[in-house]
Amino acid sequence: MPTPWTGAGDIPCPVTGTVHFRDDFGEARSGHAHEGIDIFAARGRPNVAVVGGTMTHRFDAAGGNTIWLTDKNGHRYVYLHLQGFAGPPRTVTAGEVIGFTGDSGNAVGTHTHFEIRPSGGAPINPYGTLLKACPNRN
Repeated sequence: MPTPWTGAGDIPCPVTGTVHFRDDFGEARSGHAHEGIDIFAARGRPNVAVVGGTMTHRFDAAGGNTIWLTDKNGHRYVYLHLQGFAGPPRTVTAGEVIGFTGDSGNAVGTHTHFEIRPSGGAPINPYGTLLKACPNRN
């Protein structure tokens, strides 16, 4: 049975420095609903692990360079459209640099698409979590 997601608690902002985002979760995107929040920042801006866990990555046509970060309870935090990865797949700690903001895949503009996927469940809106985690937003 999946462990219920009870919130990420105090997490770092997934993208370092000044960022811009709005609540675009659920908006129509290329025939599907948007399953995350687009965090706009300068190209190459470091992206950090929001929790400790196992980091894997891959490339696909839609998401481009994508990172899947899975915590000890099986909850996943997903970063899409990255310029590149910071090292190989591995175990990481919260705050560790794992990738860099970009526009790979089908991205429109330079940003990191960020998702929260509770263990065994559908993506949830990370907007409220990001408001708390990212004080340097405009």
